[in-house]
Amino acid sequence: MEQSRLISCTCSDSFGKLYGREKELKEIDAVYEAARIPAQKVQCVFVGGLSGTGKSALLQRPFLTKQCLYGSGKFEQRQQANPYAALVHCISDICNQAHLEGTAKYKALITEQLQPDELKTLVEVFPDIGTLAHARPEVEETSAVHMRRRSKEGLDKLKYSLRLFLKAISLAECPVVMCLDDLHWIDPSTLGIIQSILSDHELSNLIFVGSFRDNQVSDELLQWMDEVRNAKRITTGDLSVDVVQDLLSDILRVDPVDDLAEFVLKQTNGNVFHVLQLIDYMQSEGLLEYSTKKFCWTWDINRLEEETSLSDNVVDIVSSRLNRLPPDVLACLKLCSCLSFRFDPAILHAVKDEVQDYLEMEIADVNVCLEKAIEEGVIQRLGNDRIKFTHDRLWQASLRLISSDEERERIHLIMGEALWKDYGLGCAQVQKVIDSKKLIVCVDQLNLGCRLIEDGDPFRLELARLNCEASKRVASLSAFVPSLEYLKRGIDLLDPKCRWTDHYNLSLEMFTAMSEMCFCAGRIEDCQKAVDPVLTHAKSIDESLRAHLVLIQSLSAQAKYDEFVNMSLELLDKLGEHIPPKPNTFITKRVFGRTQNLLQSKTDQEILSLPKMQNQHKAAAIQVMCDMMFPVDQMGRWNLITFLICRMLRITFEHGLAPYSALAFALASQLFVASQNDIDSGCRFAKLSVDMVKKVDDSCAARVFMHSGFALHWREPLSITVDYWIDAHERGMRSGDLNAAVQNITGYGVAYFYSGLPLDPFVNDLENFCTLMETYGQKFSLLANVPVYQCVLNLTGRSENILDMSHGIAMDYRDKLGWESRTGEEAEWSFLMQLSFYCGDYEKATEMAEKVEALHAGASRALPLYHARVFFFCLIAIHNAKETGKRKYKVKAKKHYNVVRGWVSNQKAINVVHKLQILNAEMLTLEPEKKQKESTIMEAFDKAIAVSARAGFLQDAALTCQLASRAVADNREKREYFSRSLEFYRSWGAHGVAEYLETSIGRRRPSLLSLAGSSNGSITSGSSSRRGYRGRERFDKSLSIKHMKIDIDDPDSSAEFFGSSASHTGQRRSSSVGSGLNMIIPEED
Repeated sequence: MEQSRLISCTCSDSFGKLYGREKELKEIDAVYEAARIPAQKVQCVFVGGLSGTGKSALLQRPFLTKQCLYGSGKFEQRQQANPYAALVHCISDICNQAHLEGTAKYKALITEQLQPDELKTLVEVFPDIGTLAHARPEVEETSAVHMRRRSKEGLDKLKYSLRLFLKAISLAECPVVMCLDDLHWIDPSTLGIIQSILSDHELSNLIFVGSFRDNQVSDELLQWMDEVRNAKRITTGDLSVDVVQDLLSDILRVDPVDDLAEFVLKQTNGNVFHVLQLIDYMQSEGLLEYSTKKFCWTWDINRLEEETSLSDNVVDIVSSRLNRLPPDVLACLKLCSCLSFRFDPAILHAVKDEVQDYLEMEIADVNVCLEKAIEEGVIQRLGNDRIKFTHDRLWQASLRLISSDEERERIHLIMGEALWKDYGLGCAQVQKVIDSKKLIVCVDQLNLGCRLIEDGDPFRLELARLNCEASKRVASLSAFVPSLEYLKRGIDLLDPKCRWTDHYNLSLEMFTAMSEMCFCAGRIEDCQKAVDPVLTHAKSIDESLRAHLVLIQSLSAQAKYDEFVNMSLELLDKLGEHIPPKPNTFITKRVFGRTQNLLQSKTDQEILSLPKMQNQHKAAAIQVMCDMMFPVDQMGRWNLITFLICRMLRITFEHGLAPYSALAFALASQLFVASQNDIDSGCRFAKLSVDMVKKVDDSCAARVFMHSGFALHWREPLSITVDYWIDAHERGMRSGDLNAAVQNITGYGVAYFYSGLPLDPFVNDLENFCTLMETYGQKFSLLANVPVYQCVLNLTGRSENILDMSHGIAMDYRDKLGWESRTGEEAEWSFLMQLSFYCGDYEKATEMAEKVEALHAGASRALPLYHARVFFFCLIAIHNAKETGKRKYKVKAKKHYNVVRGWVSNQKAINVVHKLQILNAEMLTLEPEKKQKESTIMEAFDKAIAVSARAGFLQDAALTCQLASRAVADNREKREYFSRSLEFYRSWGAHGVAEYLETSIGRRRPSLLSLAGSSNGSITSGSSSRRGYRGRERFDKSLSIKHMKIDIDDPDSSAEFFGSSASHTGQRRSSSVGSGLNMIIPEED
């Protein structure tokens, strides 16, 4: 009885005590308590140490008695081809625990957070989520799944959907705990998913714990772990002699054990696993004996030292232990080790007969053998259908039972052939409908033994087909690296001398797929190698089209824009669309004029009623032209952009609506706004593109919404277009169109900045978005958003020097990522111009304005910052005209003023009305020769303040008060205007500006500060009730009311915002304010 107790103790009972880990347990307890705080961000712990130091136990045991949804998984050295296996096991555990907590509760949480297509994406990879949510994916042809998933968009959608799932089930009262063991063997696909989870700032009440071996982890993985924010690092070392004494005393129930503890420590160096194995070895060899006289365990230390001769490799110790097992159990363990660390026992039943003939060793009953191995602590059950080895070293020892590599390969091949027969995989049609797990297990076994298949054996061709099918299955799960490995194996199985002549279709499929997988896996440099054979041997453009698309995408990803454009134009030629590489202005204008006439001749309903495009060459041509937009824009070839857009529209009219036709109309809306200043047509086509994408295909919805937003912001309040771009960003994340998702952040950032909405939640958004872009490697978009992020940090007082935008938290990204491209430099100048003007540094503002004006291209008119730039150009020119008296500044001011005036009168630009009011007041101060009465000037300022505040543009209301304080003569009124300016800045969230003005102006004109600082915060446009960037949930009703749509026909009407005190000098206000644009727009001189 005592002897059996000793054996069970040394077999690492899962609820046993963790010896010598008191400090580490306290750290993990602190992490758990932090995760229970509502809205607490993801907690992360990395546990490092050598093999056998108890890392796995430290991952599991602290959470067994805590209220949480716990899941664990283990990476394996040979499981690279089994995509997401460790993560699947982890999520399965979590779902099983959620069942115990209450299925109905978690089902409701999941269905509320995830849309049906997102749930379907998850269930295909994590089937237990479907069980928990009572949802199963519809039966779908493998090829359809393959085409949908075999892209970066599919992987990004999987990442986003999994984060939504974790967000749904992670609760403060019951956090989710994800434990993944042996990170040093993590596959790239799973690592990408883990990175996206840990970088999601909206995930809360979740703990991630990962373990790794110090001596086997790569430098790249260590660098990533160092970069994970707020991650704790725990190192498990060897046990001390005192801890070994405690362990031996508890196991043997003998005290003292000093001499035995010193012996064990000398032999094992305190490695936990080695200690336990040594104790078991000594007991089995009779070196530890149970005395029936003393009723305790005894030993002779001299005998131990004389007779114990152990190898430095603990696998030898374990092997000697395994060799004591019965022969049939050993044979069974050999088969188990060839499967994996975790395996399905049903496979053993399928292969037993064939393998035992080869081993010449009968396995009478698989179940009996497995139970015996479980009793000996070599393996353990995970459930009804899964078994695993209890430790890596036991798995390695079981593998070493096989005498040679050739014998191991032979066993793999026999097992694979047995499964091939058992699953009926000899028919190609059967291969397409067979369960993916069965197919992959069979192919993995065959690949491990394929070296023994002789050249010329017909089975090599069969195995090549199986590898091709396996690559499709794992590609449909967005596991691109494993898919690529299957394809490489399949291609190697074909004779290179005759693969294209004898096996054309199979070779075409595998090489084409390999080019796609290289691109999706980020191995851009290998794309060309895979594409070349396809382009050389393909018999038609239909057969080479996929390879052509991969090639041009790879060139774009490497920023080889000249090559990209040339290759794209060559492909368009092959698709029947000849596009001149550098169309001249005359031809471009003629093409545009014809397209414009064609558009004007059709009603919206006629366009939406066009039939669906049947010509796939034309549909592909439109897609290629859409993909050309960004590189061509970066090259500054504006005529080519116009030509491409016009050609896409003409193809649509001639052949019908294609999936990318909606994007063509969205691009057209941006073209009309940017180059033609035709806001009416731009908004028409923007709305048309949105309707079209809903009717035809929503695969490019995020891009359609993005480009149409660049037109619609001229006619919709910015506070509404903020939601528009957020919705578009979310569509991109949900669909996996990551490029469009992050590009929408640029539109959102600029729209939010100029909308007057509170800056504090905006800072959080920008921080989260920048982290998101960094995680997904979106360098260009990240650098493009750095200027607005740094400007907001400066405005809100989160920087050392408000007028220095070259340093700060946001600008650190430039040093981190490299800034050779100077991306975002023009935007930096633009924001610094505005910031300098706010702070009264007009010399700096003028310097920045001159830089920006020199680069002020028409294309930027599509962004909300365009009208803001012109507005500040005008203000700076007015200031310089008054300061210097030079006519050139007055001419420049009048020029910019007329531009803004035209936007309001001709284009009905709703977000510019209040800016025109401000410029009206400022222009009056520019003409002293007309001897304008001060009351007239100040009345104009009061109207501008009222209109700006009513529309919610707090920053412009603040600026107008600031300008008014400079225009008015009375010192008391100066103080009042200046005080209100500070109040508006603070209400906007620009505390940095308010503090700077108080400090700098206070030194020069202390009298202005007598009323400043008395703000009670009453001036506000509401507060953001942000629950994550989830569309219109961001803003509460009060905020929406404050940002109601301005009535252009009555822009000067009183605002509820100010009540009866809209002007501090009510006697100046006209008792009957006129209506209509005539009150805003003065007559021409």
